[in-house]
Amino acid sequence: MKAGLGSLRRTLWVMAVACALIAGPRLAAQPPAGTCFAVTSSVAAPDRSDLQCAGAPAGYRGRVLWLRLPVPASQSRDASLAMHTTRFERMSVMFEYADTLGPRHTIGRGDFADSWHIGGQVAFRARGDQPASAVWLRIAGLEDYNLLSLRIVSAQSAQRQFELTAFAIGAALALLGIAALFNIGLAASMRRSFFLWHGGWAATVMVWGLVWSQAGLAVFPAAAGTVSARLATVLACLAIMFATFATASALRDALPRWPLRLLGALGVLVLAAGVASGLPGVDIGQFAPVLMIGTLSSLALATACIAAGWRKGHGAARDLAISWAIPMVTLAMTQIVDLDAILWGGGDKVLMLYASALQVVCLTGFATVRLRALRMQRDRAVEIGKALAELAERDPLTGLLNRRGFLGKYAEAFGGAAGRPV
Repeated sequence: MKAGLGSLRRTLWVMAVACALIAGPRLAAQPPAGTCFAVTSSVAAPDRSDLQCAGAPAGYRGRVLWLRLPVPASQSRDASLAMHTTRFERMSVMFEYADTLGPRHTIGRGDFADSWHIGGQVAFRARGDQPASAVWLRIAGLEDYNLLSLRIVSAQSAQRQFELTAFAIGAALALLGIAALFNIGLAASMRRSFFLWHGGWAATVMVWGLVWSQAGLAVFPAAAGTVSARLATVLACLAIMFATFATASALRDALPRWPLRLLGALGVLVLAAGVASGLPGVDIGQFAPVLMIGTLSSLALATACIAAGWRKGHGAARDLAISWAIPMVTLAMTQIVDLDAILWGGGDKVLMLYASALQVVCLTGFATVRLRALRMQRDRAVEIGKALAELAERDPLTGLLNRRGFLGKYAEAFGGAAGRPV
């Protein structure tokens, strides 16, 4: 037992160092390459000479942040700006043609009009009748500059990417929904907390995907912008809490209580930080380090617990290790590598949706196989019990009922006539 605890502690120390190394670069995010900016209080575009092209903007909360992104020459006649929606109150986009600004396209909180696309993105297209040299953005009420994710692609490619993203997200959400219903049904029929937490995790990730991808804006357009971003943050933290609870529930027979309680406490801490960061008027930048460290710490401790349980030969720990490997690696990659530009602009969020769907399907399959094996063992035990009972009631030589068997049959036939002549 002491050797197992020592191994767990050593694993925790290694994971803590890994968390520090992973979290460090992400806490100091850099602005997109080639972006110039200015922070003003005026609605008029600043002069090119007033823009700064080095460092990161500051003091933009409560003011207007101007961004200028150069358009590649290969896309100057068919440019489209795609942007992951984030926390802002109002944004205007203008394309620059021969040093003059074109028409202004404006969206705001609760009103994305025709600019939104499934996949958590808004897009704006240049005119196309003359080459565009740059894109100007006027953003009011932005909460965190480091949350902006912008890319310039051709309009034709953007439309094709939006369609592929919508299809991919829909397939992942369908898998998550089916798995959530299956696990919740198992929890209700078998009275096992693991299936309840795992089903809650799958359902929360599915709802998070609906909110993040903006699929729900067709029904609730007023949720566009800051409302969706805040809700998505809270749902992501709730999913992490459910995941820690599911892991602790699966390993409760394999490990001491203290690491499992610590794992659950980390999940609650992440949820509390997510709820606090989602409150109106709160600067998410203040909670970003807490959310990142809490998430990575939960990931590290869950990995350590699963590894310790697997070393002890616990079957549930092995199933967790195999099932959680893909989403854990994906989550760690999102903290180290910038994945926003891949998968048709869906980036790390589409990866997490599919990693989560694969995890749910894999772990549900393992649980189903385990339950099937337990049911077969139970049926076999019942059959053996019946056979032993039959052998105990008959004479081995003649096959006739012995005294025990005779009394049993007598009780079955005349048990209700006790006390009366027979």
